[in-house]
Amino acid sequence: MARESEFMPEKINNISSAAVKKATSRTWDQWIALLDRLGAKKMVHRDIARMINSRKYIKSGWWCQMVTNSYEKARGQLVLGQTADAGFQIEVTKTLPISPRRAWQRLISPRGIQVWLGRGRIFLQRGKPYRMANGVSGELRTVHRGRRLRLTYQPRGAMSASTLQINVVPRQSIRGTCIGFHYEKLRSAKERESMRRHWQQVLRQIEQRWG
Repeated sequence: MARESEFMPEKINNISSAAVKKATSRTWDQWIALLDRLGAKKMVHRDIARMINSRKYIKSGWWCQMVTNSYEKARGQLVLGQTADAGFQIEVTKTLPISPRRAWQRLISPRGIQVWLGRGRIFLQRGKPYRMANGVSGELRTVHRGRRLRLTYQPRGAMSASTLQINVVPRQSIRGTCIGFHYEKLRSAKERESMRRHWQQVLRQIEQRWG
């Protein structure tokens, strides 16, 4: 009898099996088979991602999340854009022909912050709250300089905060950098679509200014 993982599609979350193998040393078939053996079907999203990282299958936090999301989607545990413990979510990315260092410096510059967060000041220190002129407020949760920011994000008038993660990932094959915005804890598919359009527009502005 063929294993269930043998029927996985060539692409999951618009990432090909060849691309995931290049980044993580495993194809989608191999990841699905491995995670099945490790009992991931009965685990929540957070625990799957932590397991992948703690066992050193993947060092990159971004790829840990992507493999986890793709596994859950492939196993039919979620509807499009939803995870077991983070609600509805989006991931938008853009690769630009600049170095990771330059991408990071531009993202955290006053002009860069204005593009993706709004006008105002934000201190890149874990636990620091912020409030921008446009009413967006939140708190810094993770700061890995040069690589990742994670913060709560609550627009003016919103009943609760969502979580925003910004990733800066080198793309050595094309000597560029992938900038990614991962947004989670959205309440519905409708809100997910609205925020997907918003962050795509943010990336278009970044590309126009820096690309």
